[in-house]
Amino acid sequence: MNELFGIELMDCELSDGQLMFYGYDSYYSYGLIHIYTYRNALFTPDCCIQLSGQACTQLEIILESKSLSWKEFFQVAFGICEKVEFLRLDCALDDKNELPYFTVEKLISKAKKNLYWSNGRDYSINESKYRLTTGKTLNIGSRTSDLMCRIYNKAIEQAKMTGKDISDFGSWNRIEIELKREPANDMARRIAYENESLENLIRAVLRQELRFYTDSSKK
Repeated sequence: MNELFGIELMDCELSDGQLMFYGYDSYYSYGLIHIYTYRNALFTPDCCIQLSGQACTQLEIILESKSLSWKEFFQVAFGICEKVEFLRLDCALDDKNELPYFTVEKLISKAKKNLYWSNGRDYSINESKYRLTTGKTLNIGSRTSDLMCRIYNKAIEQAKMTGKDISDFGSWNRIEIELKREPANDMARRIAYENESLENLIRAVLRQELRFYTDSSKK
C-alpha cells in the first residue's frame, strides 16, 4: 500500500471480505482502492489489488498530486516484487470528434453482415434505454476470453449516470479493450517500459486484433 500508492497502512480500513475465485478473507480499503489479503498474512504473504473504474480515477488524482504518471506507476508495480501479475487491465480510446470517426450503429451493422475480423471472436449486442434513446454496445469476444473489445456511445452512458441530457456531453464514442492474463501482463509491461504513448499502445492492439471492412471482398 505504501510502496505502490504512497498511502500509510494506518490510514486504511481493514474489513472482512472475500474476492470471488480467491481464498482471501479480508481487505484493506482507502476510498475505493481495495487490497484483498489474509488476516494471517505472515504465512500467506500475497494479495490482490482491485481497482474499479472509479478507483482508477481516485488513483489518478493521487498520482497527479505526486507528479507521477501511469507509466511510473506500472514501473513501481513491477519493481515491488518479481511475481507481480496483472489479472485484468482495461484500456480505452475516446472519439470526441464533432464528426465521429465511426458510429456504434454502423459497426453493429458491419458485424451483423460479418464484415469484420477478430481472430475468430464472435460478437454480441447489449441494449440499455435512457429516456427516449436506446444505447447499444457492440461486444467483440466474450467476458471469459483473454481479450474483449467493447464499443459504445459514452455520452448516453454518462447522461444515464448523471441524469443530464445526452447533448450535454457532445459526440463521444468509446472503444474499450478488456485484457486478461498474458495480454494484460504484456500491455502493463508495454506501458511501463516502452517509449510510446498509451493511446498508441491501445491503437497497436486494436490494429492487431480487430478490423472492420467496407465490403464483402474484405480487402
